[in-house]
Amino acid sequence: MIGAVAYRPFEGGRRVFVVAAADAMAEESQNALLKTLEEPPDYAHLILITAEPAGLLETVRSRLAAVSFQPLSPASLERRLADDLPDRSEREIAALAALAGGDLGRARLLGTPDGTRLRDHAEAAARAAIAGELAARPWAELLELATERGKERDKAVRAAAGERAAEFGKGRDANRVRRDGEEAGKRADRRARTEAIDLGLALVAAWYADLAALGEGAPEIVRNRDRGDRLEADAARVDPAAARRAAEVAMDTRRRLQVNVNEDLALDALFHRAAALLDDAGAVV
Repeated sequence: MIGAVAYRPFEGGRRVFVVAAADAMAEESQNALLKTLEEPPDYAHLILITAEPAGLLETVRSRLAAVSFQPLSPASLERRLADDLPDRSEREIAALAALAGGDLGRARLLGTPDGTRLRDHAEAAARAAIAGELAARPWAELLELATERGKERDKAVRAAAGERAAEFGKGRDANRVRRDGEEAGKRADRRARTEAIDLGLALVAAWYADLAALGEGAPEIVRNRDRGDRLEADAARVDPAAARRAAEVAMDTRRRLQVNVNEDLALDALFHRAAALLDDAGAVV
């Protein structure tokens, strides 16, 4: 991005660069951005997105103008989801709203068939760690679904680029549009895959956090409220403190995956660590 900022826009008068999950950048990368943030070209706008501003260096934060966005309330999400998903029960709607963390797009995704599959895969992997049954690599299905979503997004972006290229017929402009479409497709593939894995890990963390909530006598904050029977069965087997620690490990894995950690190895490590934590704690009696 630092190198690309120096180039003027090919079309239009502005270039916008967006860094998602900016807090996941290594300290070296944040330091490398300082000069660009301090003296950007007049046509460039740099947007850093983070849910954890404290993860950015103070020297970076001092060069930015903060714009805060508040998450939507669960009640607001439930009203919108009820319109989008008229066939779902109130309990299911409440669970989707609670799991979305104030993000309407995430809530709607969870209400799709892919979202249901993602929840199922995340739950299965989380429960496999509790049972100590990891030989079959239960996280592999989560990764496969993420790969499917990436390929679908890539295909859609390339198809759209192909339609635009057809308007130019043949020649340099058509070839440029196709090349740009290929690059955009690759980026869309990676982004969709990363988003699916990130959401899957958030769901794993939510499952373990719900177990801790049940174990500590706080059922009112449980998010997977439409899957109460299985949650209660798991909560009877684990120590709440161990479940809470397993949720923290899942969240830490989410952060590390933002910096190109090998996904399969990261999930392998996550679920084996979770299994060790939950096993060491022993069953609740």
